Amino acid sequence: MTLRISLLAGGACTAHDASLLMLKAMADDIGADTAGSVQVEHIYYIERGGSLRHIAVGAGTDLARAVTPDQLAQAQPMSVSAFVDSVTSTRHYVFSLLQGTDGEDGVYQGFFKVLGVLSNLGSVYPAAISRHKWAQSLVAEHLVAGLNPIRTGRFSAQSSLAQLTRIASDFSG
Repeated sequence: MTLRISLLAGGACTAHDASLLMLKAMADDIGADTAGSVQVEHIYYIERGGSLRHIAVGAGTDLARAVTPDQLAQAQPMSVSAFVDSVTSTRHYVFSLLQGTDGEDGVYQGFFKVLGVLSNLGSVYPAAISRHKWAQSLVAEHLVAGLNPIRTGRFSAQSSLAQLTRIASDFSG
C-alpha cells in the first residue's frame, strides 16, 4: 500500500530556511524509498512574503530536484481559495514542515481543523499557548519549584531614550 501525502513548507517567518532544509531532507528520504511506500502528490510552498505556490508531483518525479530553491520559486502561484480547494478535495494527509510562527502559532492548526484536513499540525490550543512566552514562563514557574524566571524588559519604537537607558542599565553586566 502506498501512503499519499502532500507537503507544506516554507513560511513567511524567520524559520523559512529551516523548513526548506527539512523539505529537502524529507525529499531525499522519500526519493530513496525504492519500495514506493510514500508518494508525494502535492507540495505547497509558502514564500517569505506569504504568497502560496504549488507543485503537482506525479509518480516518477525526482522529488529532490522538485524542491530546489529555483524550482520552488518557479512553482505555480496559488490563491488561498485554490489552496483550500486542493487540500480539502485530495483527502491526502498534509505533512507540515512549517516551523516558527507559521507552524506553531495555531493559525494553520485552526485552519486545517475547520477544513477537516488530516495533518500532523495538531491541536490549536497547545500550538497557540506554546507561542505565548509569558504564559509558558508562568507554567514553568508553577511546575518547577525554585525556578528563577528570566528577566524581561519591554520597549518599542515609541520608547524614550530615558526608558531605553533604564532597560540597558537594568540588564548590564
